[in-house]
Amino acid sequence: VDDRAVLDHFDVIDLVASRQVHRQIEHERLARTGLEDVAGMAAVGKLLRLKEFRTWHAGQTLEGVKHLKGLTNLKNLTLGQRLAYKPPTTIADDTLAVLAELKSLETLELQEARLKRESLVQLKALTGLKTLTLAGIDIAEADVEQLRKDLTGVEVKWSKPNDVYQKRIDALFGKP
Repeated sequence: VDDRAVLDHFDVIDLVASRQVHRQIEHERLARTGLEDVAGMAAVGKLLRLKEFRTWHAGQTLEGVKHLKGLTNLKNLTLGQRLAYKPPTTIADDTLAVLAELKSLETLELQEARLKRESLVQLKALTGLKTLTLAGIDIAEADVEQLRKDLTGVEVKWSKPNDVYQKRIDALFGKP
């Protein structure tokens, strides 16, 4: 297995069951895999050499994200919203407390959510964070500007949700 493997549409539980693969994987991408919280994200949490993990439109929720806490080599994380129009969510204000425990993060991208600046400020705990990308995040522009001041030394990139993202965000979080 190439240590820059990009893995799509696979059974992550079977993958981790192979100890040889388990030791080698450092980069992983999961999109639309039907990733289950307990089994799938727990399996990802056992990929201890993992440096980069990207997942979006998969089935994980906050309970699944908690399994990433043990990934002490994780430098880059992209976490996108579940592809759903009803709760539970992957990314919400309560997810940020979990992400703030991933002390090795240098780059964090969050996609498709409604977040409060007060919750995002918890990411100050990530002293090595260099870049925070808020892609399609429903938050007031003034709050993003204040967040940039709050997170000194961190490049904060932000884009508003497009119409499709906004529809999903409103369904998951309710109308503002």
